[in-house]
Amino acid sequence: MAQPLIRFKKILGIDNTSDLFSDRIKGSGIFLYECNNIDIDDENKPHRREGDEELVVSGSDKHSIWSNGDIFLYVDGTTLKKLNADNTTTTLITDIDPTDRTCYVDVNGTVYFSNGSIIGYMFDGLPYPFPEPSLPTIRLKVNGNIVMMQNPALSFKIKMIGGQCLEFYNSRLYAANGHNLMYSDAAILTQMDKRRNVIAFPDRITMVKAVLDGIYVGTKNAVFFQKGSDPDTDFTQMQVSGNGEGATEGTSIIIKDDDIGRGVTGRVAYWLSSMTGSVYKGLPGGLVVQCQKGLFATEDMDTGTAILKYDHGYQQYLAVCPLIPGMGGATGEVKITRTSAEGLD
Repeated sequence: MAQPLIRFKKILGIDNTSDLFSDRIKGSGIFLYECNNIDIDDENKPHRREGDEELVVSGSDKHSIWSNGDIFLYVDGTTLKKLNADNTTTTLITDIDPTDRTCYVDVNGTVYFSNGSIIGYMFDGLPYPFPEPSLPTIRLKVNGNIVMMQNPALSFKIKMIGGQCLEFYNSRLYAANGHNLMYSDAAILTQMDKRRNVIAFPDRITMVKAVLDGIYVGTKNAVFFQKGSDPDTDFTQMQVSGNGEGATEGTSIIIKDDDIGRGVTGRVAYWLSSMTGSVYKGLPGGLVVQCQKGLFATEDMDTGTAILKYDHGYQQYLAVCPLIPGMGGATGEVKITRTSAEGLD
């Protein structure tokens, strides 16, 4: 039986940015150019990605899928639906724009949702719209009597505006609406002050993710960090990436118990860059780290979706992005004659 000329004991990951021939082999390991449904463990051994396929709900116009473990929501055409434990569905809202993605955020068990034109919350499994704020009451003395009256001229409060991204941070709800970041009143998430509760950014916002001491706000061309505890008192803005290296819309997630340094765990943001598709990690303080050592890149992405996968004690960030129609999509391949990889289950 013929023996392989080269035997690799370690699969080091994906590297599609280096030279296909000279930079692929590192000692007894090799970087793959492309792989499909493969997980690589801490010992550099590849395993088939686990997962069982079962059709629960059929159809081709479904998107904006989200779950917090207690409730499962998704958009089906022009309808926001809930998937029940027995795999039946419940219609929640009808006549919504099927082209708008719906975003969600869980605030202590209450789920807030928005798609830009609607905003509301889930309570006891049912959706409710945000209420209109009450008009302020003033005390007047009329003929020696105290009269309480509502004065519309004194009201600067409006219903909280929704958008394409939602986040909760330090007692406020944040919504990205176009290139503006709206924020609610403190502790009253359903209303905002129309005179001031907005922060403008240079382009459409594609990411809003909060960590311990601030909020990462991404556009297609840059990522910013709003450092501080309150937008009305101490927010300062830092640009942490630029030159087109922004955040791909829909690919940002929060890992609540990730390593933030010195043995401490906390909230960490992850996203795919809009220019290269590299994975970035946003730590507290505005510190941004490029994951995968910059060895993996996918260009020509517009939007996507991402999940956090739990498997055998470790967490994994997974993102899926369609390529922009008419751009990119071609893949290359390099073959090394009689090469084998050990460790595949």
